[in-house]
Amino acid sequence: MKRVISYAAFAVVAYVVFLLVNFPADRAYALVKSHLAPRIQLYGLEGSVWHGHADVAQLGQYRLAPLNWQYRPAGLLAGRVDVKVQLERGAGRASAVVGVSPGGNIHLADVDVAIPAGELVQMLRLPLVQVSGEVDARLDSVQLQASRIAELNGTLTWNKAQVLKPQPYQLGGLEAVFNTDNDVVKGTLRDKGGPLQVDGLVTLKPDGTYQVNANVGTRDNSQPTLNRLINSLGRQRPGGKVAVSHSGKMPPLPVSF
Repeated sequence: MKRVISYAAFAVVAYVVFLLVNFPADRAYALVKSHLAPRIQLYGLEGSVWHGHADVAQLGQYRLAPLNWQYRPAGLLAGRVDVKVQLERGAGRASAVVGVSPGGNIHLADVDVAIPAGELVQMLRLPLVQVSGEVDARLDSVQLQASRIAELNGTLTWNKAQVLKPQPYQLGGLEAVFNTDNDVVKGTLRDKGGPLQVDGLVTLKPDGTYQVNANVGTRDNSQPTLNRLINSLGRQRPGGKVAVSHSGKMPPLPVSF
């Protein structure tokens, strides 16, 4: 009898899992839409909760299309609901494993982003600045707690960096390598051999306060306006570089569950 009950219980659990896996995405979204809106809005849903597609995803002020997802059950071992997402915006693309814990913390892993720098500036709503080049993000892990960055490990790169407005500047390639140690995010800033010379360090604490210290210069005098801009930032050191220091506090990120 116990064996029969065990088989019956297993059959019931398997059937419930089957129903959840194959539950239509549009019906599931209808059940939670009032909780997600207006932060998250999805249109043109296809597939299931496990593996699906949206023609358009509106994440706050950002309109993304299309969006694909696939549930990752392994996240349950870490106490999270993990989903692999892939999305596009214009010429940009992004993919990541997004996990949400019961407390609302957000964990990102295997982040791979490539977006034209001009599109990124538009998303950040910086109307007085025009840039070109491509921004790439290869991040092993990102942890968001209480809408703040608690962990960041990986590399951000701006390739073929160029400012078009308000003044045209050729910058070359720029890179920031981040790691997290004792709850403090540290990023090493450096150039990749272009016209702009940069080496520095950025630190970000859990409360959002940050500090940037960098030495900035140029490799030649072919861009007088760029040289004047850099020299206006501070006192020139031996070797021609200017020491730049800035601190502040990042506002909470508009991301929460």
